[in-house]
Amino acid sequence: MGVRVEVCVTSIEEALVAASTGVDSLELCTWLGSGGLTPSWGLFKAVQAHCAIPVRVLVRPVPGTFVYEGPTREALLLDVERFARDGASVVTGGLRPDGTIDTALMVGIRSSTNGFELSLHRAIDHARDPLTAADQSVQLGVDRILTSGGAPTALEGVRTLRKLTTAHSSIVIAAAGGIRPDNVVEIVERSGVGEVHFSAQRWIQQHDQVPLLSTDPAATNASVTADLKRIEGVLNALVNAGLR
Repeated sequence: MGVRVEVCVTSIEEALVAASTGVDSLELCTWLGSGGLTPSWGLFKAVQAHCAIPVRVLVRPVPGTFVYEGPTREALLLDVERFARDGASVVTGGLRPDGTIDTALMVGIRSSTNGFELSLHRAIDHARDPLTAADQSVQLGVDRILTSGGAPTALEGVRTLRKLTTAHSSIVIAAAGGIRPDNVVEIVERSGVGEVHFSAQRWIQQHDQVPLLSTDPAATNASVTADLKRIEGVLNALVNAGLR
């Protein structure tokens, strides 16, 4: 099959559009503007029921941090257990305040995944040393790492991505961050990754609706739809380069 393609989606409509293009998997989350948060269980079940391709679930309880303590930590572990019990591979992880992998949390996560695949998400890109964090994560039983190589985009982090694919050939390294039709081939060829991950949304402004947030009407008078052109563009670029 060559390079696998995953699209990050936040709704059933986006999931159905992405699945119809022939991508290999979906990652389900909500609020992509914050980097993605845990979706509802109901949304997961609906996507799972109507899409024939694998669905991974992002488990990230709060925005802005990957350091989880107290009730927030408990919520993360409960979500992991619930989604795994219903057949989902989860995408999650956490850091200590010093920027190292939260090994105790990762052990708890791994024991709650019911044997399903575990992906470390882009918490690794906020780690003090992404390469060391990857080494620790593999030792803790992570099956897949989703990363931009510690940079704002995968293209900028391509050297670190290459180091990761070279050092960890036994797991999946999935490139994420700014994946587009015009750069996906370069990222894959320079990094050696076997999978790419990206979101594909178009904003739709709705001027005739009552705002749902009085402090920022513009934010609530917009919705998103799937960007079919971007998904097909990435797939076609890989096919034309002989990478898929």
